[in-house]
Amino acid sequence: MAVPALDAKAVWASGKSYAEWLAAIKNPHMRTEMEKYDAEISIPDDVAKKIKGLKRPVHVLAIIEDWCGDVRRNAPPLAKVCALNPEMLRLRCVDKETRP
Repeated sequence: MAVPALDAKAVWASGKSYAEWLAAIKNPHMRTEMEKYDAEISIPDDVAKKIKGLKRPVHVLAIIEDWCGDVRRNAPPLAKVCALNPEMLRLRCVDKETRP
């Protein structure tokens, strides 16, 4: 069976910023859990220095759903790292089931 072609530009364009994606979560328990993880995370200084020193853009596409425990644990640190240099680390969040 053939897999339909993926229009990566359309997927990227359909994505939301992390803040927009987080605000759209309907289950308050899921959002609260992610906010808790976010509050507990600190990025080590040496990592922050490398991220802030990036010289070329990197597009980070997070294909995520709030019901996933791994997403609730890993999206907050990803967002925090990308926020250190938003001009070079361009994060977009797309729900797994959404397809433009």
